Amino acid sequence: MSADRLASRWVGLVLVAVTAVATLWLATTGRLDLYVHPRYTVFVVVMALLALAAAIAAAVLLSFRDEARTHGHGGHGHAHDGHLHGDDHGGDGPRRRAVTRIAVATGSAVLVAVSIAALVLAPPRTLSVSAAAARADSVVGAVQGASDPSGDPSGYTVKDWSNLLRQGRDDEVIGQRTQLTGFVQADPDDPDSFALSRFVITCCAVDARPTSVTVYSPGWSSSLRVGDWATVDGTFAANPSVLSMSSVALLPSSVVPVDEPSDPYLQ
Repeated sequence: MSADRLASRWVGLVLVAVTAVATLWLATTGRLDLYVHPRYTVFVVVMALLALAAAIAAAVLLSFRDEARTHGHGGHGHAHDGHLHGDDHGGDGPRRRAVTRIAVATGSAVLVAVSIAALVLAPPRTLSVSAAAARADSVVGAVQGASDPSGDPSGYTVKDWSNLLRQGRDDEVIGQRTQLTGFVQADPDDPDSFALSRFVITCCAVDARPTSVTVYSPGWSSSLRVGDWATVDGTFAANPSVLSMSSVALLPSSVVPVDEPSDPYLQ
């Protein structure tokens, strides 16, 4: 079988198998949540197992079929090969075909290698601050699919407080004390404020949207950098800033830099 036909037949199966193995590896290492909502973890793992089983079965069937063809048509194949050699005498056909086969085989090998490196070797990372800035423009009103928070306000997340503020329920927020963890974004309007943000994931990382609350903390940039994670303990109040677009801000009693949490996304 020619190299180009061999490549076209097997590269797809190899890529399916690599993707399935990478998905299972992410699941066993607890990193699949960086890509999909936890409610879909079981579904994704089952689909990956089915894809891997299908790729293995297809590879076995193709191997048996190739072997059967080799044994069943060996004589005819030799005669055909002889005819081809006779047709190509004195021409550049064999050379061109050889170059094409080498190029296809090399390209296929590179594609498989890059896919393996991207899916397995490259460490999974959370969405970046630049992604939050880019996606913020697409967020209108409260986070889609979010319900009104209930229970003890001390357990509210960045998403909960942000939704209440986006709904104009400032009176319910002002005076509330809370402790929140998120990553730091600069306030484009006020250098004395920053946004404490988290990504909210509905299905997978593709649909993740940022949500945030404004923290009024003059001089914050001396101890924090954009993109750092921090835990802020404070009380919501009318924003004392005359520059910020937020009417309510979290006035911190403490701002402590922390490591990125193991579950960086909110659901």
